[in-house]
Amino acid sequence: MSDEKYVYLLHEQKITKPKIEDVIPYVLDGDMKNIALDFCAYLRANNMKLVWANENGWRATYKSKIICSIRLATDSWKKSKQLILQM
Repeated sequence: MSDEKYVYLLHEQKITKPKIEDVIPYVLDGDMKNIALDFCAYLRANNMKLVWANENGWRATYKSKIICSIRLATDSWKKSKQLILQM
């Protein structure tokens, strides 16, 4: 993927601010995907907000304090964004 196209994808992501649950299936598979989705569900069920932070990461907050960050590998992220655009 060219750098120009990657910059465009990052710009698109800033606008859409995707939910992590929408991206995980494109990046992970099998048990890792299920564990990651279960973890996200656990955070949301316990009133912890998952918000988009940057081009490959999200933050979990509780009472306005950051409790953890979740990052996806850059190469996987580029691949997942390419798949999302093709849909």
